[in-house]
Amino acid sequence: MNNQSSSPALAHLTPMQIHSLIHRYYSGEKVATLITEYDIECTTSELCRQFPPECVGRDCPVCNSPLIKPRVSRTRSSGSRHAAIRCSRCSHQETEKCVCPNCREIRTQKSEAQRQREREAITTFCSENWSYSITQIKPEQLGAETAIALLSLIRCGGWLNDSTIDAIASSAVPFVPNEISIAPYLLGVLFDNGLIAPALNSRPSSFYLAADEKARVDWHAVYWSLRIPEAPVFIEKLEILAASDSWPNGWKADMHALWKMLAMAECKEFCMHAVAQRKLPMPGETALTALLENLLRSFSVSQCYQLIWNAAGRAVDYMIREKIKAQHASNALIGSCQRYADRARSEGWNLKGFQRNFDLPRSQLSYVLHDVFLKHGDIGFYGALTTSS
Repeated sequence: MNNQSSSPALAHLTPMQIHSLIHRYYSGEKVATLITEYDIECTTSELCRQFPPECVGRDCPVCNSPLIKPRVSRTRSSGSRHAAIRCSRCSHQETEKCVCPNCREIRTQKSEAQRQREREAITTFCSENWSYSITQIKPEQLGAETAIALLSLIRCGGWLNDSTIDAIASSAVPFVPNEISIAPYLLGVLFDNGLIAPALNSRPSSFYLAADEKARVDWHAVYWSLRIPEAPVFIEKLEILAASDSWPNGWKADMHALWKMLAMAECKEFCMHAVAQRKLPMPGETALTALLENLLRSFSVSQCYQLIWNAAGRAVDYMIREKIKAQHASNALIGSCQRYADRARSEGWNLKGFQRNFDLPRSQLSYVLHDVFLKHGDIGFYGALTTSS
């Protein structure tokens, strides 16, 4: 150390005096006393900034100049008393966030190499699990269920380019109701017909390792590659076919089956909402499915909402009155709803039904099925399935 590496305020001191000053400063002696004794012109808060940096005995990996460690105030908290080691010449610092040109370039190269590895891993995974060849098919060769699922997916995600659809999660309108089985089923229909595959340019976060250490796809986040010839033209022809009155054989019956599937999913979604509002668990899947099968033979989705909501309220009253567990009350909801529905049928009650719930927005599948294909709009929600012609 020499006094030339110090500030002008310490220029009158010898190296030994500077060494002693620094030692006494960090030993806790009064700063005002040290300033007076060593005849230093600075404030007490500025003293440590006059000290020369500490040489660490290593050279900079960028320019080979000596590395130094700036002195810090002894009043800093214990976690921040260690200043970053830096180069005495260039802008390099020995930190993970060093912004010198060399470190920025190294991080850029590492990030690019990581992105390349991720891209190669995605390509390998997708190629091993899906085909990306074009499926030669015409719109009129699709089943109604397949056609509606395809158009719903495209309208939900939107076009990224002529052969790729954006992620389901990017849409303000949900693809399907929030029910666990309908989305995998419809996507499976599209897979089985060779119409889609996860896009190779999807975000790496769309793929993940599951608990069994096997790779999985996040169906909400992945982009979709369309395996149909001239996809925009194909979809335009499909839209025209949907708007016409000349549907292929079997489409009408398939649409009615899909209507029922959608109605079941909407009712299950609403049941999840109704019991959550009352802090009850979901009823058993088998019992709930059987109940909804029964209700939808006579009632609209709107009326089913009312029946489920009122039954959930009665279940809570029963739980409080009888001091039973929440799961028992949730299971009792099924019987209560069924009995009320049976009485409504037998006595010819006119159930007003509920409006759509703001927290459960209408799905893209509903728009495509009821507005584009069946062309009866809200009848899909307010009308019973038996009213279809």
